[in-house]
Amino acid sequence: MHSELEDTRAEIGALQSQINPHFLYNTLDAIRGQALIDHSPTIADMTEALSILFRYSISRTGNIVTIQKELYCIEKYMMIQQFRFPGKFEYRKNIDDRLLSCLIPRLTLQPLVENAIYHGLETRIEGGCISISLEQSGEYIVVRISDNGVGMEENRLNDLNHQLQKNSLTAPSSHSPKGSGIALSNVNRRIRLNFGEPYGLILSSSPGLGTDVEIILPKTYSREDS
Repeated sequence: MHSELEDTRAEIGALQSQINPHFLYNTLDAIRGQALIDHSPTIADMTEALSILFRYSISRTGNIVTIQKELYCIEKYMMIQQFRFPGKFEYRKNIDDRLLSCLIPRLTLQPLVENAIYHGLETRIEGGCISISLEQSGEYIVVRISDNGVGMEENRLNDLNHQLQKNSLTAPSSHSPKGSGIALSNVNRRIRLNFGEPYGLILSSSPGLGTDVEIILPKTYSREDS
C-alpha cells in the first residue's frame, strides 16, 4: 500500500511538472502577442528571449548540445541583460565557425557569463564588456569567457584553480564574494563527468583588469554534422 501511494505521488508530481512549463510558455506567448498588437517590439523581443531561455533550460532532449546552440542561448540571455542594464556593458564574440558543431554540456556558458556579469561587472556604471571566443588549441577546443571587471587577487585565483584541478571546488568561504565559485564548480564537474579529467575550467585574472575563464573541451562533433 505504501509503495502504491509513493508511486501515485510521483506520478502526480510528474504531471504537475508538465503542466507548469506549458502554462508559462503559453503565458509568455500571449504577452508577446499582445505586445506586437500594441506595437511594443522591445517587450515582444524580451518576452520571446525569455521564453527561449526557459525552454532551453528545462529541455529533456539531452545534456550534451552543440556549441552553436549554447551561443544562441547566450545571445538571448545577453539581450535580456542589456535591456535590464542599458549601456552598462557590451557583448563581443570571436568565433571559429568550423567548431560550432562541436559538443558541450548544456548550460555551460550561461552560468559563467552570469558569474562574470554579477561578480566582475557589478560595480561598473558603464564601459563593461563580456566577450566569448571559440578556437582550437592543439587537440583541444577552448571557449574563453572574458570580462573587464574587478578581477581577483593572486591568492584567490590560485586557490580556485587548485580546487578546480582537484575537482573539489565547494561553496565560497566567508571572505570571498557572495556566490562566487558555485557556478565554476557546477560547470567544471559536469564537464568532467561527461568528458573526463583532462577537461574543465582554467582561470586567469588580474585585480582591476578582469577575469578570463577558459573552458577546455575535446574536439567532439555532433553526429548530425559528422
